[in-house]
Order: sequence, then C-alpha cells, then structure tokens
Amino acid sequence: MGRDIMFTGRVDEPATLARWLFASDACVSPGPLGLSVVDCLFAGVAVISHDAAVDGPHHGPEWRYLTPGVTGYFASANTDDALATVCREYLSRSTASRDQIRRTCAAQADEHLGIAKMAGGMLSVIEAIRDKSKTEAPPRS
Repeated sequence: MGRDIMFTGRVDEPATLARWLFASDACVSPGPLGLSVVDCLFAGVAVISHDAAVDGPHHGPEWRYLTPGVTGYFASANTDDALATVCREYLSRSTASRDQIRRTCAAQADEHLGIAKMAGGMLSVIEAIRDKSKTEAPPRS
C-alpha cells in the first residue's frame, strides 16, 4: 500500500476539519458515530467503523445515513484487529474504486442531507400538523 496514515484525534475547528476531510481517503472512527458521518459524506469520504451491536458501539442516528459496503464499511467484531482488517481491505481498493466511492458519498449527501432537505422535512411536518388541526378543531362557542 505505501500510503501515509494519520491519526488526528478529535478535530473541532471547522476549517481544520474540512482540510483533513478533503485530503482523506477514509475516516476511521473506532468509537460511536455521530454528526461526523454527515461531514464525511458531504466531503466525499467513506466512513470505517465498528458495526452497531448490543454491547456497543452505540452510534447516533446519523450512522444510518451510511450504506454498508458503499459509503460505510463496518467491522463485525468490536476489536482493533477487526477494524484494522476493514481498513486494509478498503485501502487495498484501486484508486478508481475509491474515487467512485467518493462520488457516491457526495451524491448521497446531496440527495439526502443538507439545509434544503431539512427545511423540506420541517415544512412537511408543519403542513401535516396544520392539516390535522383543521380537521380536529374544537367547535367554537
């Protein structure tokens, strides 16, 4: 493989995070997944982690935005060796394969995430509540 591997630890500063994500082939997260999933998808970066299990890790709801084997790659056992195996398998893919995964991640984010999608979802909830309140309004005296 001969590639550099960098372990950044937690990165909270948005500009620094963006630089790391856009330079990354994958984001490896051995702990619980959360909003970082959304950042990774928008940056076109696949996520590698442990599969959610009863004994953990206990991922946040955002991990469901990942498609196993397409935008997210999961170790079935919650061990360092299992995670390392998934990392090796992912990094052994051809450049063309990883480029396709990058495009797929970004396309999935564009289709399912973002402000427009969130606003549309909120509007549909407001409309449903409004419509329900019209049919269930108590009689006025």
